Amino acid sequence: MTQEERNKVFEALLWYCEQDTLAIVMIFQYWESLMNKEMNTDIRRLLNYCAENGRVCPMPHKWKQLYELLPNTKRKLNGGFDPPAPLILSAWHHSSNFQKIMRLKEHIEWAVEQGSLETIAQYLYSLDEEDWFYQNH
Repeated sequence: MTQEERNKVFEALLWYCEQDTLAIVMIFQYWESLMNKEMNTDIRRLLNYCAENGRVCPMPHKWKQLYELLPNTKRKLNGGFDPPAPLILSAWHHSSNFQKIMRLKEHIEWAVEQGSLETIAQYLYSLDEEDWFYQNH
């Protein structure tokens, strides 16, 4: 085989490898998009459930339990927590319903990022109605 023939075979193999890699990436992206659509639906469903019938957030003792279920929570070096702590204790009376709703949303988003949406969703869906704080309270 001449050097020119070797170069042509080498170039053809490189092209084949590029196409094969591209196909694998495309398959991965397709499956990832399907998973994201399903995940987004689950998140949307949970957030809608948390807002149904004027729900704001779990009552303080239940919200504390929810926070304890969140994985990888940590105290920040400059103070506070990541994700931010639930608005309970003195923060309960000094925060608006909107702030409580947004903090609960942060906790749900944290669960998503940490891969524990299912655990948090099961917990929230299992709460009795009296375990929730409502807009009209």
